[in-house]
Amino acid sequence: MEIDIPTTLAQDLRGHQYKAIAIGGTLAVDSPQSSGLIQTHTDSGEDGAHRPFGRSRFIAGGAVALGNRLLVTSGGWLVAAASGDTSVGFAEAAVTSGSVGRGVFNFVTPYYHIDSNTA
Repeated sequence: MEIDIPTTLAQDLRGHQYKAIAIGGTLAVDSPQSSGLIQTHTDSGEDGAHRPFGRSRFIAGGAVALGNRLLVTSGGWLVAAASGDTSVGFAEAAVTSGSVGRGVFNFVTPYYHIDSNTA
């Protein structure tokens, strides 16, 4: 099940669909600040939608393997998490840097601190 929440954006995110955003409607800089993945091509001050929970596409900021746990980096990119990182979801397939991937996400519950890169 996917949940999309209406969001008024504080910056132009037309070129950033499927990146992580912060509660204030700007690109997120890390996992704890993130509230979900932007689902729309939306300009500043316009209403868009972000997905805090469920399956979604995401933009990879580095190579990601099937099953890798994901964390948010500066600019809203998602990358493979390492031991001790805060994870917001996992990749359903391998994806190359800069490409659109698919994953399962949960930005709602307390953040899960992983012990290893895979589940």
